[in-house]
Amino acid sequence: LVFDGTSMQIMAADLEKALNGENIDKESWTAYDAAVAEQGARQNREAWEKAKEWNLQQFGDADPTALPEGDLKESDLKYGDRSFTLDITYSELKEFCEQHKTTENVLTTAAFGYLLSAYTLKKEVLFTTVYNGRRDPRCTGTVSMFVTTLPVLCRRGVDLSVEEYLSGLKEQLLGSMASDLYSFAELSADTGLTSDVQFVWQGDMLSLPAGSTLKLKREKLPFIATGDVLSAQLFPEEDQLVFQVQYHADRYSKEYIARFAKYMNQVLKGMMAKDTLSGLSLISDEERREILALSKGEELYYDAGQTWLDLFSACVDAVPEKTAVSDCKGSYTYDELNRASDRIAAYLHANGVEENSFAAVRMDRVKEFAAAVIGIHKAGAAYLPIDLDYPEERVNYMLSDSGVKLMLTEDLVADILSGEPDQAAEAEGDGQGGAHRADMLSGETDRTDAPAEAGQGSAYRADMLSGKPDQTDAPSGN
Repeated sequence: LVFDGTSMQIMAADLEKALNGENIDKESWTAYDAAVAEQGARQNREAWEKAKEWNLQQFGDADPTALPEGDLKESDLKYGDRSFTLDITYSELKEFCEQHKTTENVLTTAAFGYLLSAYTLKKEVLFTTVYNGRRDPRCTGTVSMFVTTLPVLCRRGVDLSVEEYLSGLKEQLLGSMASDLYSFAELSADTGLTSDVQFVWQGDMLSLPAGSTLKLKREKLPFIATGDVLSAQLFPEEDQLVFQVQYHADRYSKEYIARFAKYMNQVLKGMMAKDTLSGLSLISDEERREILALSKGEELYYDAGQTWLDLFSACVDAVPEKTAVSDCKGSYTYDELNRASDRIAAYLHANGVEENSFAAVRMDRVKEFAAAVIGIHKAGAAYLPIDLDYPEERVNYMLSDSGVKLMLTEDLVADILSGEPDQAAEAEGDGQGGAHRADMLSGETDRTDAPAEAGQGSAYRADMLSGKPDQTDAPSGN
């Protein structure tokens, strides 16, 4: 005898009557009568087409992939079955639903949909659920299998309130039940949607009727595969909520399923406590604190008023002969890197690069790159890195959009560093390096040393941006 949860309660009530010597009423409407009635309803093509149209509008374009990836990839098919007790009581669940005018089925199904969305990183997820299928009041006392599979499409929007999310799902479930004349099997055949994932709120279906004196005990049967890769049901056991998961153990480990159940508990609690979906989290506040504690190392105290150029200068003073940067062709000590960057900074100032402006750098991973970046920062500017592989069209756009004053290339930097000692170097020889450096960083360098040939400024800038300046016209930096 195949029957559903409602049938179990009907049979239990009849059994109790029989044991008490009471008469048992015969079924006024049998499973056969129900099957004939359903067949007749399906022959109403207008009603069937209307149900089909509604289902295709709701689910026809849905992404059929809503199965969590899993943490195993074993070749042999295996099954698993685990149950977990949530730390939410059935009383709390019912109280929330009464206050927010929703049902336990809608709330728990919505929570499962949100969890599935988080696991698959999809804003829309489709899975299946079931309902008792007893829309016809004549089957109220009929023992049979009326359970009907329904598709569920959860749309997770961070700007949605929990109330809006629940309301939308409630409307969808009511529509699915009203349009179940077009079956999920037909929807699957027409669209390719599958039932790899299923969630069911069992409610009181697994409990004996209220007031029953029967000493019946529910025995847990061995797992029987229904075809779902991941199937979950939630039901009350006294005042506790039990989350049971049946799954393909070749795809999901026990630890994976345990985490899945833990996060189901967290999402359900979140929906009962938060106003918006954006406020939901898979981890608890305590877990968040633990994660932050793990990522926190030893506290280091430093002078927040110092720039990285100040720190670089301190290294120059402390360990001038130590290697600062190296490449496949050689290296710079801190002192050499400092002198090279000073020369570049002087060149930038002499050619129009001012404080709070930009200079581009298009160089490979060579030691001179470090000198170029430090030199730009010493000049008070910011650098715009340009990859050597970028197409010229993109490079030209970046230069134009950023308004850079100059682009440093390996060839140009080599020419700058191989030229005559610049003003900064000469000033250092006079013991005035610090003063000259302050002038450069303040943007108040004496501009009399910059090229002043009339009519040549624009042409020279164009040469600099191409990275190929005419060295006969370039300023020597003296």
